[in-house]
Amino acid sequence: MVMYKSKSHSEGSLQAQVPCLLRPAPLCSPGQVFTYPHGYLVLDLALLSLMGILEAAQLYLGAKGNLLEAEAPLAASLVLTLGDALLTVYFLLWQTLVLRADSVLSATLLALHSLEAVLQVVAIAAFVS
Repeated sequence: MVMYKSKSHSEGSLQAQVPCLLRPAPLCSPGQVFTYPHGYLVLDLALLSLMGILEAAQLYLGAKGNLLEAEAPLAASLVLTLGDALLTVYFLLWQTLVLRADSVLSATLLALHSLEAVLQVVAIAAFVS
């Protein structure tokens, strides 16, 4: 979707063919063309890359903590999950151009991060006792 948003479209001809799911959430009328400002594209791509790195580290530490039944890796994984959740909120609310598809995907990811955090807290409590 970042690639879709970063392309500049000519005079609305393509916009009429794009489904409403890929248009900005508050505006869904045909004929309007929104271009992604290239200055902010670097920021959003950097935050998306950071989110991927945090997610990989979080999954590694979570798996390691579960296999070893150790609290420290799970606690580190929980902190990284909170960081991922903050980045997800950024992509849900504050990124430069939020499409409906972005909102759906980010809300789903935020719900999964919440479930993951709850399960990590339960696992840490089980390992401590």
